[in-house]
Amino acid sequence: MRKLLALAMVVTMACGDSTDPSEPVPLTVVQVSAGIDHSCALASNGSAFCWGANTSGELGNNSTADSPLPVVVAGATSFTRLSTGGHSCGISGAGAAYCWGANEVGQLGVGSITSRPTPAPVSGGLVFATIDAGTLHTCGLTPAGAAWCWGDNRAGNLGSSGTQALSPVAVTGGVLFIRIVAGDARTCALTSAGVAWCWGESTNVGTNSIVNSSVPVAVPGGLSFHALAGGDSHNCALTSAGTAYCWGANDFGERGDDDATFHLSPVPVNGNTSFIAITAGNSHTCGIAGDGAAYCWGRNDHGQLGDGTAANSSTPRLVAGGFTFAAISAGASATCGVTSAGEAFCWGLNSAGQLGDGTTTDSNVPVLVSGQSGQEP
Repeated sequence: MRKLLALAMVVTMACGDSTDPSEPVPLTVVQVSAGIDHSCALASNGSAFCWGANTSGELGNNSTADSPLPVVVAGATSFTRLSTGGHSCGISGAGAAYCWGANEVGQLGVGSITSRPTPAPVSGGLVFATIDAGTLHTCGLTPAGAAWCWGDNRAGNLGSSGTQALSPVAVTGGVLFIRIVAGDARTCALTSAGVAWCWGESTNVGTNSIVNSSVPVAVPGGLSFHALAGGDSHNCALTSAGTAYCWGANDFGERGDDDATFHLSPVPVNGNTSFIAITAGNSHTCGIAGDGAAYCWGRNDHGQLGDGTAANSSTPRLVAGGFTFAAISAGASATCGVTSAGEAFCWGLNSAGQLGDGTTTDSNVPVLVSGQSGQEP
């Protein structure tokens, strides 16, 4: 069985150990998150690693130099969850939220607009169960399901008044949620009853009128969902039976049907594949089937569908390689996944090294993130 092998030098930096850097230390990846032009992974010991663009410190390693190889996120914080968008965020074991990277509109939630190249605690002392980093805003849920957001609010995507918030503000309405996703200029969330709600830019929120909404609006159609994904201009969700539905834009087939017009209500994705997980990027969508096979659809100009071609598709296509995936994350124009063996693979755009394979060459099939080596003896 193959495992993630993070370089001992990286682990030494994280733990302050004097381990010989020539000896790799085995770490299994439990989560990967693909952002706009960088990606991050969470190891089983709580260590965070990031790679790709680092203009504003998105990699969290106290640098602003891009890296096509994984680098350790600085500090002693052990994370339980990571999320990347235009910036990066994580939650500690105690439920404290940290963010790092670009911060021009307060998307880090630290009370200022100063970028941070290392994790900084989100203001307010709230305890979070989950967090999601969008393009210019971030949202999180408390353990009770209360939604809080911060950063850009140009379209009401924080669920509150004002143009921006430098620290968390409560989403209007008091609805409790179990899942929240922050996209570009909109946010969507899911209740325990399976009702999807959205707020922000009108063309993305599933309302029946072309206006922005700064308060949550229930997505029309009467469907009950158990999983939710947020893209740049479309959203997707899964029913309890694993049927995928999407709504919003479909310029490249990212909604998964053959009608190019904008849909305000969820429509079923082409094909008969039943999914157990779903994720949405800028203009593509991916899901994991019950057998662990990954499928993607939508825009494919950089190979982000992972099927070995560069052709767009409005029907789910099988990701090449025959891998069994446990988790998947679609970024702007790249996708990453974690196999059942705890290995991280990425595919698609690689202009800033966001595939993590040590190069800046695009790949239309999954490539192993560097620092992972060979078969066990």
